[in-house]
Amino acid sequence: MKVANKYFDMLNFKGGIIMLCQNCNKNEATVKYTEIINGEKREVMLCEECSRELGIGHMNFNMPIDFSSFFGDLLEGYEDNSFMPLLTANKQLKCNNCNMSFDEFMEAYRKQMLYNIELMVNADNAIDYAHAKLAPLPFESCLVDDCIKRGISAQEGGAIYNFTGPQGFGIANVADSLYTIKKLVFEEKRITMGELKKALEMNYGKGLDATTAGDIAMQVAKGLKDAGQEVGPDVIANTIRQVLEMELPEDVRKRYEEIHEMILELPKYGNDIDEVDKQGTKWADYFKNRLRTFKNYRKGPYHTGMYTVSAHVPMGENVGATPDGRYAKEPLADGGMSPVYGRDIKGPTAVLKSVSKLDKTLTTNGGLLNMKFLPEFFKTETGIDKFANFLRTFVDLEIPHIQFNVVRKEDLLAAKKNPEQYRGLTVRVAGYTAYFTELADELQNEIIARTSYGDI
Repeated sequence: MKVANKYFDMLNFKGGIIMLCQNCNKNEATVKYTEIINGEKREVMLCEECSRELGIGHMNFNMPIDFSSFFGDLLEGYEDNSFMPLLTANKQLKCNNCNMSFDEFMEAYRKQMLYNIELMVNADNAIDYAHAKLAPLPFESCLVDDCIKRGISAQEGGAIYNFTGPQGFGIANVADSLYTIKKLVFEEKRITMGELKKALEMNYGKGLDATTAGDIAMQVAKGLKDAGQEVGPDVIANTIRQVLEMELPEDVRKRYEEIHEMILELPKYGNDIDEVDKQGTKWADYFKNRLRTFKNYRKGPYHTGMYTVSAHVPMGENVGATPDGRYAKEPLADGGMSPVYGRDIKGPTAVLKSVSKLDKTLTTNGGLLNMKFLPEFFKTETGIDKFANFLRTFVDLEIPHIQFNVVRKEDLLAAKKNPEQYRGLTVRVAGYTAYFTELADELQNEIIARTSYGDI
């Protein structure tokens, strides 16, 4: 944690000298803001209006304030100040309807991430405990370094390496969602936060998602129970069905569809656009840095990875609509580091550059980028030379892992329709190879939908 102090002083200029506020450049500066971080001093002159807006206009001046106390638990778990609400030349972004600031929204998101990280750690440690007590696996432990020397099974912490490697994925969904919210709600103010929330609940005009419908049904059931009526499973199931079948008014449905179109038109992760990419990279860093503060049951560290195996499909089936334009139940971004299929429109090299912005220590337990090329691309010497240069770029950018499918969409569709004719067709899924015809229908559809490149 950086050592920092802040001071606020009322300015009293004499001799007719007037200084303009460095925030608005309009009003006379009457407040001096001083920040000292690790001995480095920074001063900003503010008018009374801007200082009040920035939350520093009515403090006890000349009093040193401890930085961590000033911001409370906002700084908890951070190793740098990249997430702090910094004093800038721009006024704080706020939602026109609820008056929530973008900093407040990001802080709420941080708390949700922290809650789920801690939940995951507790679950992992509970599993480790159960293995150690109920299934220590002595034969396996004999084959693992240091277990025999220590006389302790691997499940109890006897191994020389005792790390736990949870996998994160959905960087693309996070980046695209947060950029959408910042752009449409806080900057351009084309929609309100409440309107976006309703659009998500209504699956962008396709109707309520199952989770929201279930919540409504339980509220109805509670009302019936409070009124003295008997409420059984059949009543709840029937209520959920009725809620899901509700039709939206045409004007409301069209508005949600318009919001969806707005979102799809925005820049997306995977196209080498810094403003979008950083919304994913910084939260991936938070995931990594926060996990490093925990120890597992075996007293070992947590090492993060970024690959899905194939969990992005079943996980997506349990996630409602998201602010990046993804409909409810659709797959999440595959591969861990991959863009959402169809959104990487600037070509494969732009994808590499977006992925390269992720910190290399994020994937100490593995990372995965999926890419799909058309077979025709490799039929010419020019295509092969381009691909060789592409691989050199991959190495130069120090991306940890990449895997390729070289297949036509038409062939995959034919294999799905006539599996007996394509028994030998293999594909890379997400860190493993499988026979395409043996994959679940939903996973087949996801592989078919991935972006196909015909050139570099």
